[in-house]
Order: sequence, then C-alpha cells, then structure tokens
Amino acid sequence: MPLISADNKYVKLYNIVCDPSPKWTENATCDLKVIGRNVVVANMEMDIKQPFKNVSVHFQFFKFYNQFRPFLIDVNFNVCNTLFKKSASNFYMNLLLRVLSKYSNAVNCHLEGHLYARNLEIKYEFFKFFIEEGKYRFNFEFFEGYPLESLGKVTLFFEIFNKYKKPKEKSKTEEEELLT
Repeated sequence: MPLISADNKYVKLYNIVCDPSPKWTENATCDLKVIGRNVVVANMEMDIKQPFKNVSVHFQFFKFYNQFRPFLIDVNFNVCNTLFKKSASNFYMNLLLRVLSKYSNAVNCHLEGHLYARNLEIKYEFFKFFIEEGKYRFNFEFFEGYPLESLGKVTLFFEIFNKYKKPKEKSKTEEEELLT
C-alpha cells in the first residue's frame, strides 16, 4: 500500500478508553465529541489526589492487520527529563508535548489539581511521512516515581480515510456529446 498525501486524507477518532488508577485520580471522564463530518475530538478530565512529581510515559503505536499489531513506535520516556533537556533524541515525546501544550493544561513536570485535555484532535500532518490508510491505536501508559507505579492508561483508536469528493456534474454540452 503506497504512502498517501496529506491534501486528501483525514484522521477520524472512533473510540477512546481511559483506565485511571483510583489511588492517584478521581472523577475521571473520557469521551469523543463530533465537531463536523470529518472531525472528531477527544475530551479527558480528572482530579489528581496526590501531586505527580516524576511522570514517565510508555507510548505504543499499533496498526490493524486482522488484529492490532505493533507498528513502528514502542518507547518509554521521562516527562521531566524531556522538558528540561529538550533533547532531539526524544522526538516522540517532543511531538506529544507540543500536542498537549495546545490542548491540555499538562505542560509542566509537576502536576496537581484538575488535569484536562479538551478538543484534542489528531491530525494527519503529525505523521504523514510514515503512515498509510487504515485503522490504528495509540496506547499511553503513565507512571509515577521509582519504582514505577501506574497512574493509568489511555487508548485512542482512529482511522485514516480519503476525504470525500463530490462527483463533478456533467454539463449539458458534455451530455449531448456523449449521446451523439
């Protein structure tokens, strides 16, 4: 299957699953909201019981081939190290932090109080160079401290489609030419 261009593709979220740890969080909600025909956004909110001081993330990417199978990305990183070092080696974390800074209040290393991500939209331009049409899944598992203690999991399911193009209507002169 060939790689596809960004000008005629879009990403549509079709499911979100959140599994927060009741020890660390409360009042957690996750849902999808349809904004338009081709736009679905995710909304996530929770209240943090204890401050997060040293958060790590395990990020996995899956593609659907009769079942979801690992695809390209399976990385672990510490959020604090990435924020303070701004290392180019943390490409995936830097991309994730840029997205979170636009849609969320999770923009620093120490988190407490109310945490949210609103109107989170996955855009095809984020990964247009290495992705094909099809169904995909992002898994995020968040950990605190050392030894690592699970804060929760978020799983996003999405599909990449061709944009719908309305067929061009034939003019009367074209129809007359076809009849003759």
